[in-house]
Amino acid sequence: MHHSRLISVVAAAVTIALTHDAAAQVRGGALYDRATVQTVRGTVSVVDTLPSPRDLGGGLHVQLKAADKSYDVHLGPQSFLAGKSFNLAVGDNVQVTGSVVKYNNASALLAASITKGTVTVALRDSLGVPLWAGMRRGRPPNAR
Repeated sequence: MHHSRLISVVAAAVTIALTHDAAAQVRGGALYDRATVQTVRGTVSVVDTLPSPRDLGGGLHVQLKAADKSYDVHLGPQSFLAGKSFNLAVGDNVQVTGSVVKYNNASALLAASITKGTVTVALRDSLGVPLWAGMRRGRPPNAR
């Protein structure tokens, strides 16, 4: 009897862990692919804020000129980065780590972190889940 109770508890814990991981992937967006993560260094050539479908103050995007090509970098909500006191301007030298994906039929880099000088801002967790998840619902970022 005790043995079967232990098995039930372990099975429930595994189910919860797997469900949490799957839910995190969905919240992180089906686009983020950990298999395509790379780190790119370059110079910011364009800074733009695009409308956000989740009403988070607009999505911050930059064009990054690297040695080999230009990247369309999707950073996250402008309000999230502003809350970190992190600002970007044309001419800034940065390093971005993120997932290279197809977005609206074009290549994009979904940033997991960005470094300018000695300051690094994390934007996604190790699963690719945005750290601003939950902001719209009035919860602190990544509250679960």
